[in-house]
Amino acid sequence: MKNFIRVLAIVLLYLVGISAIIGGWGLISDPSGNAVDLPLTLLQHTPFTNFFYPGLILILAIGLGSLMVGSLAILKAKYYDVLIVAEGFILLGWIIIQVALIDVIYWLHFIYGGMGILLIVAGILLYEWQHHEKTPRKHQFA
Repeated sequence: MKNFIRVLAIVLLYLVGISAIIGGWGLISDPSGNAVDLPLTLLQHTPFTNFFYPGLILILAIGLGSLMVGSLAILKAKYYDVLIVAEGFILLGWIIIQVALIDVIYWLHFIYGGMGILLIVAGILLYEWQHHEKTPRKHQFA
């Protein structure tokens, strides 16, 4: 089960990372949002005048961050489980802040928000399994 959860987390991280880089690049290359069918009016209640900086944040925090954590999980690097939790919170935070700022909910928010929650749960489970494997069990006798 532990290996399945780790592989699931890796797959999710790579899906999120690749799609964030593609989407972020679309926003950076055409900050008007036309290339990805997003009207600039979505940004009217945000600190942004175009999609360049949201695209840059998307690429760096979500895209590259997810790919890096996915790679560390493949390598079973130290604290990869904690990093999965952190990246899940970053993704979920991105979605929550985005919905709060643009005041619109798209179906993709549910998908990526769900992936963020799955990453958080997967990372916590992996952490618990790692921690319990290293902690010696104490036997109590009556």
